[in-house]
Amino acid sequence: MKNLKTCQSCGLPVESATSKHTQTIYCNHCYENGKFKSPNLTANEMKKMVKERMQKMGVAKAFVDNFTDGIDKLERWNKNKTNVF
Repeated sequence: MKNLKTCQSCGLPVESATSKHTQTIYCNHCYENGKFKSPNLTANEMKKMVKERMQKMGVAKAFVDNFTDGIDKLERWNKNKTNVF
């Protein structure tokens, strides 16, 4: 079984076993050669981009909405915030 983890920028699965980079927490759609492909992208822009891509793939709207709601909680977007429980 492959070791899957979640990209900490877009939330999509990352196959760490096939990663060309040293243990990265980002997928190759978001991060390449040590930097983000879209460094000025905001969390809301990422949500919109992922939502559009998933809808084009035919994913149910309820799932898409639920999935993209969590994007701003990923490490890239949450690195300067303190979690309050």
